[in-house]
Amino acid sequence: MDYKGNYTVIGPPGTGKTTFLASRVERVAASHPNRLLAGGPPALVCSLTKAAAAQAAGKNMTIPKEAVATMHAHGWRAMDCPPLANVIVEEFNKDNPGLAITASNAKVDDDIAGPQGDGSEPGDEYASEYHSLRHACVPKEKWGPEVSAWARKWEAWKQEAGVVDFTDMIDLAPSTAPMDPAVVFVDEAQDMSKLEFNKLREWGESAGAMVTVGDPYQALYVWRGAQPQQLLEDEDDPTRF
Repeated sequence: MDYKGNYTVIGPPGTGKTTFLASRVERVAASHPNRLLAGGPPALVCSLTKAAAAQAAGKNMTIPKEAVATMHAHGWRAMDCPPLANVIVEEFNKDNPGLAITASNAKVDDDIAGPQGDGSEPGDEYASEYHSLRHACVPKEKWGPEVSAWARKWEAWKQEAGVVDFTDMIDLAPSTAPMDPAVVFVDEAQDMSKLEFNKLREWGESAGAMVTVGDPYQALYVWRGAQPQQLLEDEDDPTRF
């Protein structure tokens, strides 16, 4: 089976969207046996949350295990696994006590669904807004002065320390699809932010095809920056099931 271009699958809860996705992944895999023999995935499956990735992986697809993961994990690996800012954030806090943020033990494939920090540190509010603005793709010149001041310190520290934060795993990930798949599949797409959708479109374009699965009326993370209406946007005459 050869997919070309963009396809969108929309369905309410209980209609078997993930099962449908898995069946299409299997068809693509059957159509590209040489990719599997060479150790490369014919399909890449992306989700926002670890739970959604686990549900997709639980369908026992024949593609390599690492080809089914959260977007953050895919992006991080495509960047050659740089060190994470949250692991050494106490160094930033020590140098910038008035802008300190709550330390996090989040791992690469953990769910990144909530605001940064719990509000107990003076920089938590700025950090949360900083990531929200980036996910909404708001130009820096439109950021508020306090968030901009915090961001300058944070980004300078990240560069000096050689680390990345969780938004960087999307924003700075290569524009080519990780692992060079023939098709990019996106599960639970209604919870993706504008930044994440933009990166997925780049990955789909580089692969040659993208199948997006979701329900715009079932979005759970609008408060985080999800833009479910993107599932309903017409682009390049997509095919809709």
